Amino acid sequence: MRLVLPLLMIAGCGIIFVKDDTGTDSGVSNQDSGTEGDTDTDADADTDTDTDSDADTDLGVDCDASYSTAPPAGPDCVTSTISCGDTVYGTTEGGSTIMDEDLYGDAFCFIPYDDYQSSERVYALTVPQNTSVTLTVDTPCAPMSYAMMRWDDASFCPHGTQYSIAECEGDEAGGGGVEHIDVFNAARYLISIDAPEGTTGPFGLRVECESR
Repeated sequence: MRLVLPLLMIAGCGIIFVKDDTGTDSGVSNQDSGTEGDTDTDADADTDTDTDSDADTDLGVDCDASYSTAPPAGPDCVTSTISCGDTVYGTTEGGSTIMDEDLYGDAFCFIPYDDYQSSERVYALTVPQNTSVTLTVDTPCAPMSYAMMRWDDASFCPHGTQYSIAECEGDEAGGGGVEHIDVFNAARYLISIDAPEGTTGPFGLRVECESR
């Protein structure tokens, strides 16, 4: 059953968040696109259609692959800067240790039920004005969380409860998720992939943008 929440308009911020009920379904959605009248009756993969109501977050993350554990390139906690249309694969191992449960809770990214003292990977993303963003996160190998927060200061990353973050959306300790975000005014965002204390693992991250 698909859960659709009402639109939430944050006054003065120029942004609308629409959140999907997410899942970790790794099935392949691949429907036969043959011409009219050509009926495929075999049982191969081209008839395997994802029929569940959850958002499909499968980005093909390989739990046994080796991903770079190099420290963040910066500034501060940022591993790298990404752009609309990018798909990134990595591991939280070797990442920064700046963001924690206090930050996520105080910024209303999600309700943290665990300590987030493990390393995280953070990516900077600049979104043009009047853009619809679809953020897909895939963490099939370990329970991990993600957050997308507006943070315009490129010189350092927020931490704890001492900074005011007007916009943040995310989900805690699942297999990933999908967020749909409408951005009206151009802004810089930080996307973090984090995990409860003692946990690290690989992940996939995709950013898709469409002009409104």
